Order: sequence, then C-alpha cells, then structure tokens
Amino acid sequence: MRREYDFTGGVRGKHVGKRLRIVGDTQNVPAGENDADIVTRLLGTQHITVSWVYEGTEGFIYESLPGTIIPNEEKQSLRFELSEKNGDDENFEVIIRKCNGVFALKADHSEMKNREYALKQYLGSDELVFYLQDENNRAYFHLS
Repeated sequence: MRREYDFTGGVRGKHVGKRLRIVGDTQNVPAGENDADIVTRLLGTQHITVSWVYEGTEGFIYESLPGTIIPNEEKQSLRFELSEKNGDDENFEVIIRKCNGVFALKADHSEMKNREYALKQYLGSDELVFYLQDENNRAYFHLS
C-alpha cells in the first residue's frame, strides 16, 4: 500500500509546502477471510497511529491516548481516544467493531456526523491496518 499527498501548492493548514507519504508492505485481506485473526489482533491492540486526510486538503497524524484503548471481546470491538500530534484538532473517541461480517468505524468527531464507515483491512507481520475512504475522508488506522 502506498499513498502520497502533495500539499506543496496549498494555501492554508499546517501541511502547506509539504508532502505526506504513507508506505506499507501489507496484504489486503478480503472480507470474511481470516476474520478470527483480525479480531484477535484488534482486541490485542496496545497502540494506534492514524494518518488522516480530510477532503484531500488537510492531513493529520493522530495517536491513541494512553489508557484509552478498551477491547470488548463480546462485541468484537475496540474503543479508543485519538489526539492529534500537533494539537491542531480536537480529541475524539473512535470505535472499530465487527458487525455482520464487516468491520466498521464510528467516531464522535464533529465532522463525522455520527455515522458508521465500512473499513477495509490489511494484515502485516507486526500490525493490523484498517483503511477508510469516502467522499470526505481517507484514513489509515495502524494498530499494533
């Protein structure tokens, strides 16, 4: 997986004049395959880093706050709070869960409108990556 974002032509935001590159060497896991492995890795998460681009204009790096990662084996979910590394965005809570054979994300961020987003997943040797993309967001959740 490789994504590059070019903000060198930007006029606002903290990434003006910069490039953001997300690189990973993981394999895409089709829905339904290895779900038990994915749920096990999800529930065993110790740390989360997120690369998030909003509407192709602004990019942020978030990290999970210590003590906020809460696995729920019964609901096959993980709840955690994210903080933007530079403090440019508000902290918000995220839940990733498996529901009806699909992994989904729900966040209490003001721009997420309290809806669920389907996630794609990638398994690496030392991390699990969930990927979200819609008309306004592109985000990589690196769970290790």
